[in-house]
Amino acid sequence: MALSLPFLSTGPKVWMDDDSLHAKTSPVFAACTLGLCVKEVAANRQSQTIVFERRLLWLFKKRVEVRFDEIDEIKYKYDNLVPFESFIAADAFDCYSLVIEFRDRRRDDLLLFRWIGQGEFANNSLFPDIFYWQETLFDLQGTQKKESVVVFEALRRMVFPKPLGFDINQTRPDQDGAAMNAWSDVPNRAQGYDASVEHGGAWPSATPPDAPPPARPKPPVRPYGPPGN
Repeated sequence: MALSLPFLSTGPKVWMDDDSLHAKTSPVFAACTLGLCVKEVAANRQSQTIVFERRLLWLFKKRVEVRFDEIDEIKYKYDNLVPFESFIAADAFDCYSLVIEFRDRRRDDLLLFRWIGQGEFANNSLFPDIFYWQETLFDLQGTQKKESVVVFEALRRMVFPKPLGFDINQTRPDQDGAAMNAWSDVPNRAQGYDASVEHGGAWPSATPPDAPPPARPKPPVRPYGPPGN
């Protein structure tokens, strides 16, 4: 079992403030790069906006304000930065990313932040695992996966509030850190949500989950007397 250590990974500094979620480039990373690239993201539930600011090479500034209704998906991506990782035995070099995809396909995707760090040891070579028992037994990794998932879920809950009767835990990224997309069209289907099979089914599209069942019509009362009267 791998031991997670915070100093083996790097990522943005994240904090909550009332109805806002904030993320800013780590001070350690900014100091190591002499402030060449500094990012800050603020998502506000009240204003329904995400404000993205970036300063590159101390002079070039970029500011983008995105409304929640402009967002089609919030993508959670994973990449292993180790070259030829499918053929060697080595520790993974994890890179988790949060990317906004817009409803307007003419707009480029917006990369919010990355979390990078040492991942778990994986043996993809031709040799059996017993050859690497020391690496497996004393495996160390960073906390990049845990930290990125927490921010992803918090931002997803803010942008796409879950409808009644929907379990958000069913759409978490898998344990292998594979890329997945958020259920982006939920706000337009909050009432009468028609979920796909992967979400475990849903209630009928015309009936909210808490609505009482429709009353059955009563059969007509036939008059007394012999037939034909």
